[in-house]
Amino acid sequence: MTTIQSFSHTHESATMNHKHNGYKTLSGALLILLLCSGCNGEGDADIVLVTTGSPAPPLVVATLIPPHSTTLANLALVGEVNLFRVDLFVAGTLIIETSGRTDTLGTLLDANGFIIAVDDDSGFGRNFFLSAFLPPGTYFIEVEGTGCCPVGPYTLDVDFIL
Repeated sequence: MTTIQSFSHTHESATMNHKHNGYKTLSGALLILLLCSGCNGEGDADIVLVTTGSPAPPLVVATLIPPHSTTLANLALVGEVNLFRVDLFVAGTLIIETSGRTDTLGTLLDANGFIIAVDDDSGFGRNFFLSAFLPPGTYFIEVEGTGCCPVGPYTLDVDFIL
């Protein structure tokens, strides 16, 4: 079974230059992007996420971070994905967001690579914000550059509330 999730946001300009890009995430999802051109944030962007419904191989190459942490990171290349691992020992709400000038897309995955949540631009500026109530377990956070400014430094903030 194929699951299709669609996300979009619009900037306040009538002038739009578009290009199509596709990304396959480590979770096995295919991410197809219709992006605005330039780094000025004008135009619009549509994001379509297509998942196959089957799990990807376990995600083992990830940076372990605590559930209460601030991590300085960098996306040096277009298409690069940073992968982080968070281990939760009790149930609670995991809150994940980025800050900075880099346009980030965030994906929260379970230990088997199934997508729990995806966000682009719900945080401040071009940053993502994710929040999910989760049982104890291992979770992965994919951070990738997207949109008008897909490369550069960013800060990943993770918080956990019982």
